[in-house]
Amino acid sequence: MKALKKILLDIVPVVFGVLIALFINSLKQSYDDQKFLDKMYATIAKEMETNTASVKEVLANHYAFMDSINAKMNKDVSIAEILQINLQKANIKNTGWHAFMNAKLELVDFEVITILSSLEENKQTLTSKFDHLRDYILTNLSSKEKQHKETMLLLVIDVIDSETSMINTQKKYLSWYEKQKDR
Repeated sequence: MKALKKILLDIVPVVFGVLIALFINSLKQSYDDQKFLDKMYATIAKEMETNTASVKEVLANHYAFMDSINAKMNKDVSIAEILQINLQKANIKNTGWHAFMNAKLELVDFEVITILSSLEENKQTLTSKFDHLRDYILTNLSSKEKQHKETMLLLVIDVIDSETSMINTQKKYLSWYEKQKDR
């Protein structure tokens, strides 16, 4: 009985020591994870601000292009002559989002994952629509047909719609991020 009592007296402090060490390690891991998330959220917010500025700049260009098409819709000018405005695509960066994909996605708030997934879909859709517009323009560059100009106008409106959707998604993330910072 004395031997069992001695063994228990020797084991109990060791078990408590191990439990305390595991608890402290868990706290440290939680703290490190939160620091990582805070950095990643901030990085993504900076990207969103930069992306929003880029999309807004291109969006203004696309509205001017749309106005140019409307102004020359019924005139005897080719699509090439309408293309005096430099038609460009916004440069959207998603490195912060991809860092999450490669790191600790299980720590990320579901709302953030939803927003970032939506942004990725918007980016792919925008790329597809812009490529379609570019291909259409190249195919019909010398056309003076009103129907070709109307189709081009519709394609530009479609691109603008995607750009607007992208800005709204970026604003949604930035709004979420501001709420998180205030906590």
